[in-house]
Parts: sequence; C-alpha cells; structure tokens
Amino acid sequence: MDGVPSAVEHGVLERRGVPVHYWVHGERSAPLIACTHGASLDHDAFALNVPAMAATGHRVLTWDLPGHGASRPIGEPFDVRTLAGDLRALLDAVEATEATLVGQSLGGLVSQQLQIDHPERVSAMVMVGSTDLQVPLGRAQAVVQRLRPAILRLWPDGHLRRTFARMFAETPQARRYVARATRAQPKADLIEVTRAALAAVSPGRANTRVPVPVLLVHGERDLRMVVRAARRWEATEAGCRRVSLPGAGHLANLDRPEAFDAALTGFVRELRPAAALVAHTRHVLRPVRRSAAPVRIGCR
Repeated sequence: MDGVPSAVEHGVLERRGVPVHYWVHGERSAPLIACTHGASLDHDAFALNVPAMAATGHRVLTWDLPGHGASRPIGEPFDVRTLAGDLRALLDAVEATEATLVGQSLGGLVSQQLQIDHPERVSAMVMVGSTDLQVPLGRAQAVVQRLRPAILRLWPDGHLRRTFARMFAETPQARRYVARATRAQPKADLIEVTRAALAAVSPGRANTRVPVPVLLVHGERDLRMVVRAARRWEATEAGCRRVSLPGAGHLANLDRPEAFDAALTGFVRELRPAAALVAHTRHVLRPVRRSAAPVRIGCR
C-alpha cells in the first residue's frame, strides 16, 4: 500500500513446492512480531501498521500464505495446522526462538494453532477479527458455514469480489486494498481457503491452549460471530483483553490504523519488558542485509 517503507529483507522459504514469500523489518537482534493475514489477502494487510510495530523495538515479519499474494501455487495439503507449521518454519528461518503473533481472521486461527502445537514459540497473541479456534461453531451457524463453499462456486465472480471488499472493510482505502488482493486469487483457491478455515473450527476440539497474554481487536462493525466470540473469550480466559475500534469493520487494523496501532503498541510494551530486554541483548548483533533479490531457503 502507498506510503509504506520498503522491507529490510525479502526472503523465500520453500514449503511443499510452494515458494512462501516473507518480509522482515528491523534489526536481527530484536524480538519478533510475526503477522499473518486473513483469507484472500496478502502481507500488505499489515502495511500501514508495520512502522508502529517496529517503533516498539521489535522486528516485524509479514508473509504471504500459500495461495495468496506472491506465494503460489496453493500447495497441498492446505489446512490450518499445515499453515501453522509454515509459520513455525518462518520463525526458524529468521532465527526467532519465540514471537508475539498477530493474526487477522484466518491468520488468527493459524496463530492460535501454532500456539497450541508449539506453545514455547509464542510469547503473546494479538487477534484481529478472529474467532476462538477452540470454541466450535453453534449448530445453526455450522450448517450455514458448511454451505458457504457451494455458495461461492455459484456466485458470479465479479460480484463476489466486490461483496468481499464491502464485507471486509469500511473505509475506501481498505476496500480498495481488499478488492485488489482478492482479484489476484483464483476462485478455486478462494474456495479451498474457505474450506480450510471452516474445517479448523470443527466440533470436538479439546481445550489444549496454554494461556498467554492475548489482545482481541475487532471493529465496531465486524461480523457478529467475531464480536460474540471476542466477548466470550475475554470473559473466560485470564490475561485476555478486548478492544473494539469505532467505525471499523472486519479488517479493523486498516480501517482504523492509528487506533489499532495505539492498542497494539500499548499491549506490546506491557509484555514482560525485562524478558524482552534479555532476549534482545543475548543475540549477537549482526549487520542487516538489504537485498532487492529474495533470499531462498530450502525446506528441511
């Protein structure tokens, strides 16, 4: 998006035959904030927020999920647990033992899955317009959601993309971004992404999450299921706080970037400042490589 400084490092991590593109801002010795975007979007979903995150003394990682942005094709399998494995591999690639995870919508589910599978890698989470992965959908809601892939197949493509922009965002700038990002994704991939997100919140999951500090951010005009989930999550889990951004929709961090930045930076600065300082100083400071060409890292 316009007005955003260029990334310090652009890398490519090979995963299941998919070149997964990622961008890192900041010094290698700094603690990491890892940002994962939502369905049908790309790393630019956090473009307006990266400077404020970096100003807290953190490195900031953004990436394109497989089947999104520059990370194509979609690859197989495509599910939330596999995507969480991709995120873990990215943490390894940038030499981060742990990170604060920021996830928007589907990106929030991916972040939660990584925290469930590898709690030692996650120090805190910021969920933007995301539901609780471990609370299954209600019966009626589940029926509606299961029909969604079939509905998407029948939906005229041009109208579908315009509707996504109106559903995801409230401001003209954010809607323009959503329209651009979703137009770049083939409809077959969009349907597959939707299927994976719905499968992730299937009934019968045990509550296996290790509690960490959580900031829940949603727009005042976000989807009702997201707002209800955030209220329930805040009420039932210690160390969890909720912020509703006035006038914002599902993509609250781009609808109201200044308000989102204020909430996130305040939260991050409260997180164990002494521990963050130790993590920062125990790394060996090395020069930051600035490269126009992506760095390719093979999958181990």
